[in-house]
Amino acid sequence: KAVDRVQLELPVIDGRVLAREDVKRLGIAEIDITYTGALKDALSHIQKQAAELAEKHGVLVLTDARILEEEERYAIPSLLATSAVHQALIGHERRTLTSIVVKTAEVREVHHVATLIGFGANAVYPHIAQETLISVSEGDEMVVGTYNKALTEGLIKVMAKMGISTVQSYHGAQVFEAVGIGKSVMDQYFGGAVSKIGGLSIEDIDYRNKKMQDRRLEYLESGTRFQWRQQGEDHVINPNSIRLLQAACRTNDKQAYEEYRQNMHDSHHSSIRHLLRFKSRRPIPIDQVEPKEEIVKRFKTGAMSFGSLSQEAHETLAEAMNQIGGRSNSGEGGENPERFEPKSDGRNLNSAIKQVASGRFGVNSEYLNSAKEIQ
Repeated sequence: KAVDRVQLELPVIDGRVLAREDVKRLGIAEIDITYTGALKDALSHIQKQAAELAEKHGVLVLTDARILEEEERYAIPSLLATSAVHQALIGHERRTLTSIVVKTAEVREVHHVATLIGFGANAVYPHIAQETLISVSEGDEMVVGTYNKALTEGLIKVMAKMGISTVQSYHGAQVFEAVGIGKSVMDQYFGGAVSKIGGLSIEDIDYRNKKMQDRRLEYLESGTRFQWRQQGEDHVINPNSIRLLQAACRTNDKQAYEEYRQNMHDSHHSSIRHLLRFKSRRPIPIDQVEPKEEIVKRFKTGAMSFGSLSQEAHETLAEAMNQIGGRSNSGEGGENPERFEPKSDGRNLNSAIKQVASGRFGVNSEYLNSAKEIQ
């Protein structure tokens, strides 16, 4: 209910305006997450402010609404601000007594909502995205409900991939791994969440944040970074790489493959692996290396259930692994009993690894007896 009342600040719900006395009665306090000086100082300020306000208020609303008040005012990245406040409340033992609502113009996509809740937000209010939808739909407020539903279903899908079934378990769980953020930033503002390769310092983030929000630059990125766009950043999967791959596969031409290989290995710098190089070392004598026929016996496929693949794909994986002496995984979907025994023509479609789940159908003595390994 508190979140609904916060949303009434904008006349897009039912036309009512939230009165100041209602704010005091509900224990709602706003924290400005914009800044004019150094980002590090601004974060320290909002952390201190959050700890003080949490003594008297049950709901803290982090808002970047002041962004347009001054030329040199910038919005703190909402995820950074949210996690910083979340960690500050934990340190002052007020986290379970206080709700964090993030009211920001930055949020547009499911991933934005997922990371915010995963790092401490109790609720997310993407007010600019909602207002924009109403504007482009000529005042149709129904689009906001559709948009909110899409975000909610997307969040549930993200949770499901992690094996999490309730928001309470997901909230503040920090199940994400950062890419390209320095350890000092992760330790100070993100509760020590994982960032294996290190990266940006808080000063680097400050510089990039201000550059991105510079009002003198009349440039707005189109779409999303997750999908290739002609004017966007470089992606491994793009029309040219797909064209070269298809040409190499369809023609089985060595020259076509070399062109594809050259494009993938030498022309791209958009993935972490493109920044890695092999260390030079003395080669191991070939007589000390296992023959390939023995190495492939340790190969295993991923646990992909029959329901996630076609019958042909599932059986082909099993047959291929049996031919080289490796092991395919049945996944949770089980297998047709007809695959347990080799065919008359010698084809063996049986998966050597069988999965067993609590209460799963199809687990019987025949199923288990056909396995070389049980998960």
